[in-house]
Amino acid sequence: MANPLHVICENNGNNYVLIISSTISALSAAVATFFAWLNLRMQRQEKIDHERRKDIKASKLLHPDIKSPEHDHWKSVLTCSLFNPSSESASLKKVVVLIDGKPIDINWSNKISDLGMPLNPDKYIEINGVEDLYIRRCDGKWFMECLVEIHHSFSKKPIVKKFSCY
Repeated sequence: MANPLHVICENNGNNYVLIISSTISALSAAVATFFAWLNLRMQRQEKIDHERRKDIKASKLLHPDIKSPEHDHWKSVLTCSLFNPSSESASLKKVVVLIDGKPIDINWSNKISDLGMPLNPDKYIEINGVEDLYIRRCDGKWFMECLVEIHHSFSKKPIVKKFSCY
């Protein structure tokens, strides 16, 4: 039995049908290869963008607005907002405050009382979107100048913020 394509080519006396079908096959293979490459490139870019989004941003360190008529409790407390742009939740591992290069005793939390005392201090804080961070010195002294290291689950390197009341 003869190949129908061969018969058509012989019957027409030319090879146009064979050339056209080969060209269409080659073009469809080239288009499929292009879209596969484009898909791979988009997946790689999405992975890079996702990794770039997995970073916690911290606002400027400030004294919180605590209204205490008889004491300056707010001067021994620092606050900042933490922003997680990723859809994955991050966790706060630890917070370290350094004064003159030496760590000091602190308590930290995402909530404080009216007098600036951290509620549930040093507990696990999950960061989805925006979360407040409050840091209070255990010795009750005022924060004048310090470095704050915020360790979180998205990076081995901590966020380092400098505070100065001057």
